[in-house]
Amino acid sequence: ASVLSDATNYMAKAAARLEQLVSGVLELARVSATERSLEPIRLGEIVSEVVEEYKQQLDQSSAKVTTLAELPYVLGNRTQLYQVFSNLIGNAIKYRIPDRPLIISIAPEKASSRRRASVSVRDNGRGISPKNLDLVFKPFNRAGESAIDGSGVGLACVHRLVGKLGGSIDVESAEGCGTAFTLELRRAPESST
Repeated sequence: ASVLSDATNYMAKAAARLEQLVSGVLELARVSATERSLEPIRLGEIVSEVVEEYKQQLDQSSAKVTTLAELPYVLGNRTQLYQVFSNLIGNAIKYRIPDRPLIISIAPEKASSRRRASVSVRDNGRGISPKNLDLVFKPFNRAGESAIDGSGVGLACVHRLVGKLGGSIDVESAEGCGTAFTLELRRAPESST
């Protein structure tokens, strides 16, 4: 009976992994097919909406999200930007260090030109090892712990979405100290602000 139980458990886990894989492939396909229509977006509004979405999880983990200054207006797509920040904040919650309060700070950064806007999303979570840092934006290469649920496509989708918006994203991390993602996007014209 225990052999049958072990086989059933194995099949259930394999089915769950397959479902995650299929879900990941579909998510990547949706991102690739999404049309790009850009409009002026206030990033602060997007971040507020995402924080509200995660309010229960943030409260449960004694997390604090701080926006250190007014975030810029960018040319973007509201849904795509929501997906980007939802993934980054969701990952910060997922990969927090349980025995210390999670702090996520979102702040404007110096951009490469006046036509660009830059913003960082930093956390004090587990961080990413140097050997995995180059893999974070590659599909199905999970840089986190295998015990934590996920399909391994979230940051690959973020990378593609930011690229579709005419932007770029970089990551810096130190194990045990946290991770910082820095996005650079197209700044909205002054008349939009």
